[in-house]
Amino acid sequence: MKCDIKIKYDDSPASNTTNVILIQVTVDNRIFEDILDIHEFFKSLLIEGVYEYFTCSCGVFGCGGFYTKIEHTDDSYVLKNLYTPEEEFSEEDILESFVSQINWENIISVAEVIIDSLTEYFKNNIGVDLSVGVVGKLINNDTVMRFKDSYDEVKALRSNKKHL
Repeated sequence: MKCDIKIKYDDSPASNTTNVILIQVTVDNRIFEDILDIHEFFKSLLIEGVYEYFTCSCGVFGCGGFYTKIEHTDDSYVLKNLYTPEEEFSEEDILESFVSQINWENIISVAEVIIDSLTEYFKNNIGVDLSVGVVGKLINNDTVMRFKDSYDEVKALRSNKKHL
């Protein structure tokens, strides 16, 4: 399956020193209605688990969004199921059952596009942070460096697995 993203930057109605980043995810022509939580995405590249993967465009998980289970295989990064955005995750709160297997090359490419876009943003917008959604988690240069570290680590891991 193929994963694509659209990145949009916008002024924040909540702050003069923070702008908003909205990332829309499409997997095999399916457009997910809520935005990608970039922090959760980069954590999920290295560690399988259940993540607050999609969030409301306001940035508050629970207002909207979905938990998604992330699994790793040798060949694929796997999105599995959408769960309601309750305060605590429960397998019983499944909204939709699905499995999307995205090859590692594609998901690593998506991570690279996000990092390149954020790097360019901060080069051109000195002193202006970003939030995921209007009032969501903040992103600054330090955050981008942590995302880059995760990207570099997963890229090295996947490159080593190819050669085994």
